[in-house]
Amino acid sequence: MLNSIKNLSSLTETKQSHNETIPCDLEISRRVRLIQSQWSNEEREKRREAAQRRLNDLLDTLTGPAA
Repeated sequence: MLNSIKNLSSLTETKQSHNETIPCDLEISRRVRLIQSQWSNEEREKRREAAQRRLNDLLDTLTGPAA
């Protein structure tokens, strides 16, 4: 039979987490423009329509049903 002994101090050790820097607004905008530049015209139109539907749904929710 094989036995394994684990040092108890290693069980309570926590690994150092790395600090990830949050990208600035300019970097986020640059990344978004890069992604959007790869969209086809059809995809742009579909995304625009979907965004409009979401906006309309949100406005309907916020204002309630029309009387």
